[in-house]
Amino acid sequence: MNPMDFDTIAGILARWGLRPARLRPDIDIAGSPERSLSRDAVEDADGIRALVDWEFCGPKPEAYDAALLVGCLGMEYPQYLIGDLVLGLTARLRGDAGYAERSWASFFDLVLALRFAWLSDWLRRGDAEMIDLEATYIGLLHENRAVFRRSWGLPEASLP
Repeated sequence: MNPMDFDTIAGILARWGLRPARLRPDIDIAGSPERSLSRDAVEDADGIRALVDWEFCGPKPEAYDAALLVGCLGMEYPQYLIGDLVLGLTARLRGDAGYAERSWASFFDLVLALRFAWLSDWLRRGDAEMIDLEATYIGLLHENRAVFRRSWGLPEASLP
């Protein structure tokens, strides 16, 4: 991150009385020394309040966070995709989140597309085990798309 980016982040945080944290060698973010940077921690007078993964910041579809959560839950525990947690989440969001109909129409597609973002990360890292696991998971999602759409109360896909 160049200094201008850091200043921009500091300016945004200052609006809420926050600031980028001082460099803290005692904080190891994600087990990686290069991630132990002050720009990833947000603090106020009482200490650190948040860790921010800036790579995920920016404009996204309105259902992005929900789709990311559902996809990650399924990656860890595939049975959750049709279990009470995901079914309850999607039912609650359909009723209360106020997402546009087009967001629900493309929700499954967004869950699936986000898995390709994860796959690209595994490919960059050369993590053969995670590449295989992600590819298998993507296949499971694709092969069972009608089941997931129906279970999550989504409209039928316009494309096969």
